[in-house]
Amino acid sequence: MNIAPATRARITTERYAGILRKHILPELGRIELQKLDGTAIDAFYASRRKLGLAALTMHNIHSLLTLILASAVKAKRLVRSPIADVETKPKAKRRDKIEVLDEAELADLLDSFRGHWLYMPTLLAATTGLRRGEVLDLRWQDIDFRKGTLQVTQAVELVARKLSVKPPKTRC
Repeated sequence: MNIAPATRARITTERYAGILRKHILPELGRIELQKLDGTAIDAFYASRRKLGLAALTMHNIHSLLTLILASAVKAKRLVRSPIADVETKPKAKRRDKIEVLDEAELADLLDSFRGHWLYMPTLLAATTGLRRGEVLDLRWQDIDFRKGTLQVTQAVELVARKLSVKPPKTRC
């Protein structure tokens, strides 16, 4: 059953596969799909919490399991998803505050990198807001020195221990 929508990035489908292999299949894979119920899913979540998984990981497991069960309903392998019967739906904890460097802190960071190969990528990211994969995949042809512009046309990502090039996450 293919549950990852075609619009998902390769890194996302790779993470789905990891969650499936590491968490869902070892514990829920032995339960017949039609016999899976909210109680079994709650017990599964409790077992994962005992492992000390982070709230975000628990949320990602729940989201993937929800996708899988919705796909099973759509494929008519289930009449309804048992996810609706779960008592302890994991939620990702919200960050209270995103910390951003002030000008003095950024200046200190850049000073500490001066002369190091990380200086230029750090300066570029800090002054443009580019993502790591976008900075790492810039090419000379992406820069127009006369106009003083930079065009982000691709980004690099690491999927299954292999580097690949993809379009940037957002189009300008």
